[in-house]
Amino acid sequence: MATAGDIVTNALMEIGWLGQGETAQAGDSDFVLGKLNDLVDEWNSRKLFIYNVNFSQFTLVPNLHPHTIGLSTNSPAPTFTVTGNRPVAIENASIVLNNVTPNVTVPITIRDDDWWANQRVKTLAAALPSDLYYSPDFPNGSLYFWPVPNIAYLCELELRNLLTSFANTATTFSMPPAYKKALTLTLAEDICPAYGRESSPTLQRKSRDARAAVQGANSEAPRISTKDFGLPSSGSRNRTNWFYPSGTLK
Repeated sequence: MATAGDIVTNALMEIGWLGQGETAQAGDSDFVLGKLNDLVDEWNSRKLFIYNVNFSQFTLVPNLHPHTIGLSTNSPAPTFTVTGNRPVAIENASIVLNNVTPNVTVPITIRDDDWWANQRVKTLAAALPSDLYYSPDFPNGSLYFWPVPNIAYLCELELRNLLTSFANTATTFSMPPAYKKALTLTLAEDICPAYGRESSPTLQRKSRDARAAVQGANSEAPRISTKDFGLPSSGSRNRTNWFYPSGTLK
């Protein structure tokens, strides 16, 4: 099974620093491993490099405004703890009415900066929030539920699963298909300046194609609908058909 060290070695071979069968010196391994982790960190900020999401449930704290989310080791400690840094974005959110059987999930509308800026009464309280504005502060993100919840319901958040960094060169590589090649070739491009190399057109093309394979697997086709989607039809209307000289279909 491949390791982080294999990616490091292969990247150095791609730029011609190592030959077949040669081993990187400790200093080179440490440097390139650091660049590899920098690359993973960068990809974590880009949605098209994230291959999955998770639905995590947290317990709301009544009358708390805002709730925070981040690592348990952060100071101050967050309200909601997650694995990895605070989320880059909240994809979807719901309130789980866990006081009824079966539980009922009520979706929350995710709002943007402009909506929150124009909200006149930000501390209005109610049992069930209808909206959520997320501010990706650091190290803890801030979750502004509106109205401010005053009952300890469960909150379900759809969060991106983050790519895991590599503790050392012996760390096992475990990611979906196409990631190993994309990381290796992008890493090779990234370390070229440090080793006095020019990134060749061939390397650039292969790296671009490898990243496109990853992004293509993670992209989703947007949902589309017609202009009249959801609207009831009434009466009769002409429908254009290019095959009819009159322009109408009867």
